[in-house]
Amino acid sequence: MRSVFLTLVIIFNVNNAFSGCNNLYKAKIRKSNINAAASTTAIPLLSSSAAAAGYYAPLTSTTTTTGTLGSVPVSTSSSTISNAQVEVFTKAKELINQSKIGFGRRLTTMTDNIRLTLNDFSIEESTIANIIDDGDRNLVFCRSIDELFTFPAIRNYVTKRLR
Repeated sequence: MRSVFLTLVIIFNVNNAFSGCNNLYKAKIRKSNINAAASTTAIPLLSSSAAAAGYYAPLTSTTTTTGTLGSVPVSTSSSTISNAQVEVFTKAKELINQSKIGFGRRLTTMTDNIRLTLNDFSIEESTIANIIDDGDRNLVFCRSIDELFTFPAIRNYVTKRLR
């Protein structure tokens, strides 16, 4: 019984550790995905031979492909913008999550960018992770769902804190 209780406490603490802005970022990404899906023109079902012949374009394309099957709309410009927004907020969410554990590709990339920007190569990745984690715990990055920090905005925040 004691081990079950300890397991539940650990699970609760892990969930709370990632709760900061995480839920708002998830909601924003979900909302942007829904907007992208709603603005995308319906894509007719094509056979695998049509796919092999190149009738499918990348989902972020705003073009149409013409051929024996006629014009195949892939997406609209508004869904492309929504896809770009999703990517920016996903990067920010990943960065915040990586700062909690102290390592990750996004965190390393940001650390390198900030070192170059400030021309200070003594800045530790853990220092940047602590600044981001502190900002997340204090809800600096997510005052509301409409005011979420993007990946570049978090980078600017960290750069200002280090100057």
